[in-house]
Amino acid sequence: MKTSIHTQQRRTSAIVSLLKPAALALMAAVPLLWSCTDEQDTDTTSGVAAQITAGISGATTTRAIGNLWQTTDVIGVRVAASPQSDMVNKYANVPYTPTIISDGTTATFNPQSSNIYFPNSYEDVTFTAYAPYKETTSISILPGTDADGLIPFTAVEIQNANTGTTEQQAIDFLYATAKANVASPTVNFTFSHVMTKLKLVFTMGGSTLTFADLQNATFKLWGINLKGTFDMTSGEIATTADTDVTDGWNFTDRYHTDDTDNSIRTYELIVPPQDLSARNMVIHLNINGVNLMAQVSDNLQGGYEYTYNITVNEDGSSIAVTDVSVSVSDWGDGSSHDLTTE
Repeated sequence: MKTSIHTQQRRTSAIVSLLKPAALALMAAVPLLWSCTDEQDTDTTSGVAAQITAGISGATTTRAIGNLWQTTDVIGVRVAASPQSDMVNKYANVPYTPTIISDGTTATFNPQSSNIYFPNSYEDVTFTAYAPYKETTSISILPGTDADGLIPFTAVEIQNANTGTTEQQAIDFLYATAKANVASPTVNFTFSHVMTKLKLVFTMGGSTLTFADLQNATFKLWGINLKGTFDMTSGEIATTADTDVTDGWNFTDRYHTDDTDNSIRTYELIVPPQDLSARNMVIHLNINGVNLMAQVSDNLQGGYEYTYNITVNEDGSSIAVTDVSVSVSDWGDGSSHDLTTE
């Protein structure tokens, strides 16, 4: 059968305001979200400091599965290009932490130590931002083993981070880019997820089995690659060679919710995007000693959630995938799927 997924990509709007003292009167008329302080952080040698504010719409849950800023969130801001100045050499990985405003959909970001200073020139400067922030010994050095901006992750780290929504924030990589100059000093960041979310929904379908049987079942994934890198300079995720494919990942105790009234168990797993067309991923369920499997051969895209509804039938000897329509606020649209049962 066919599974339809309808999702809406999450967009996180971040505003970086770079103000000159002479522009304050003009900018005061613009309906933007400002820091709680009216004073600028200026430096007569370096220029004017960036004032960073972030707004998030439609948020109802934690950042890993929704759109709210958390007080523990730290973003890294980088100057990717500055044609007429040395900003690109000074600011490679500058950490900013939030002061939460209202219900968490908005936050004012403040530098942990050093500000980014916009020089008094009219060059177009390209900024990038990412989360979660990875510490470096200097704000002029890129993170990564070779200081190249490549942040590695292992299969064990992915598996452990999927324990709960708080832990998932460590692998819910976000990325944004924008341009600004002194004449047009507002930088609008739109953050996007770059990993993939799998939503696996297991339902008892008029079976002689009980929901307790489903709760005591074992759940595994085969043929998925969980090892790779996040490039904080481009927002790209790259997985390693197929020899690193994880087989038999037992995700039974990973993040899930149980709907006891309707006998439904739902898993939400964050994994690297990857093309499964040449290597099927197998969803495996062992219930009361019976092995049930469904194959997935989709091209899993970054920033998208893919939902699979799996129904355990009468005697537990077969598995069926039913149509499902899902709406979420923070990930993109997945595609339709035809799954076969073995």
